[in-house]
Amino acid sequence: MKNLKYILVAVVCLGIGFFAGHWVQKERVIAQGVACTNKLKMIDSAKEMAAQSLKLTDGATVSPEQITPYLPGNRLPKCPAGGTYLINPLGKDPTCSLSPAHNCFHRCTVPD
Repeated sequence: MKNLKYILVAVVCLGIGFFAGHWVQKERVIAQGVACTNKLKMIDSAKEMAAQSLKLTDGATVSPEQITPYLPGNRLPKCPAGGTYLINPLGKDPTCSLSPAHNCFHRCTVPD
């Protein structure tokens, strides 16, 4: 009977550990998506500043060299989840290769 109690306690602990691990992983994914979205917004702002100073219009292509002076550290940020950023032409939001979870400029939905 005493061994059964230890087995039950072990099973409960494993179950709690499994669910806690899943929760931590989900929170990490959410945090990475939020950080990625913030970096995409920084890239978009840098695009707008470069467009103003270079007198570019919608549809014009902007190179990384043209926008890096307007970014922290004078370099393109990196996606915290390892994605790749596409700057895209003016008038189109920058995107992350880890779409759609990281491409939520206006409204984010969290993956299950």
